[in-house]
Amino acid sequence: MPVSKDTLKAMIRDLGGVPMTEEQLDIVLPAVQAHVEAMATLDEVDLSEVLPGHIFRIQPDGEHVKP
Repeated sequence: MPVSKDTLKAMIRDLGGVPMTEEQLDIVLPAVQAHVEAMATLDEVDLSEVLPGHIFRIQPDGEHVKP
């Protein structure tokens, strides 16, 4: 998913970030794009055999119980 300079500006504005000049945006944009691309690779991770961590709670005695 490409991130445009306008999208980056909106993200900064909506998240209360520090205002940036056009030159600063040009410097930061490739890093933001790289992060977005890296996060997109997580969509390919097969988690079908992984149980959600919130199903079990470990008790002090080492036993697990369902919530």
